[in-house]
Amino acid sequence: TWDDDRKAAAFVTAKDPLILSFAKRIAAGVDTKSNASFNGKFRTAMGLFEALGPKGANIGYVQDPTTPYAQLSEQETAIDYLQFPGQTLAYQAGDCDDISILYSALVESVGIQAAFITAPGHIFIAFNTEMDADTARKTFAKPEELILRDDGAWVPVEITLVRDGFLKAWQIGAKEWRESSAAAQTGFYPIRQAWKVYEPVGFGDIKEAIMLPPANQILDQYDGELRRFIGTQLDSRVSQLQSDLRRNPGNGRLLNSLGVLYARFGELDKAAAQFQQILRTGEVPSALINLGNISYLKDDMGAALTYYNRALRKAPDNSAALLGVARASYETEDYAGVETALARLKSTDPDAAS
Repeated sequence: TWDDDRKAAAFVTAKDPLILSFAKRIAAGVDTKSNASFNGKFRTAMGLFEALGPKGANIGYVQDPTTPYAQLSEQETAIDYLQFPGQTLAYQAGDCDDISILYSALVESVGIQAAFITAPGHIFIAFNTEMDADTARKTFAKPEELILRDDGAWVPVEITLVRDGFLKAWQIGAKEWRESSAAAQTGFYPIRQAWKVYEPVGFGDIKEAIMLPPANQILDQYDGELRRFIGTQLDSRVSQLQSDLRRNPGNGRLLNSLGVLYARFGELDKAAAQFQQILRTGEVPSALINLGNISYLKDDMGAALTYYNRALRKAPDNSAALLGVARASYETEDYAGVETALARLKSTDPDAAS
């Protein structure tokens, strides 16, 4: 019964072996296929959404003719029928509450926080990137399409559009969130908090054969959606910065902004080109540190240490450079170098050292 929307959390069986197998296989593929410089929780949640689509588990949205959520959610004493995640995978269909439960179980099974969002006659999902609000505003081209809370930046997803791709589902989910929250008609229920009241139950009575889709097929679909996402985030902002640079050739601040933007979305070679251009004017610590960070992301610790130490020759107490030396030294198992860098860092920036 929908007298307490949190009750649906009891159906979110994130520890179901079938759910764990499905989710971890996709999460592992996402980690090996895409650049790790962008938020991992966002990438994994995108991959899991694509895994439910036509080239994956092929889940379809079908309104339950006998217990439609739109009607029963308004009748607190009416009995609704909900599917467990494994059932929805087996049947390859469900209504908005069933697919919301399935997607929540998948993301929660790989450590990503999920929440039910309820609006009049509808339920959908958000997941937590765990980015703070300031980082999220700098990262996403349209931060208004996020739900910014104290515990992180949440991405709302219209789960009934599972066959239309992640980006459209996110766009429509954000629109629904804005409209319903503006009318003060929105409920937001983090699954982990709901579990404290309504524990997930055990369920293993699935007799239907479940054919998990080929991982490479799903990951190709995910990769295309990720490239489209990066294009939506980069194109307009890159064009604006390049236009500004044409008016102010060689401007270090603009070049740095462009480099940081490229790096944030995994375009590391393009990012490095901007920072190298800054160095034509001299040994600028910020550009050297950013080049060190790019080398670190590329697992070239020797180059990373060279850039960080060049930055320290210009700015001996720079916290970012000292932190970079400590981390790169750790990766090369130069533990004496780690201790030396940390000792200097503790005297200038104890929080960073911690």
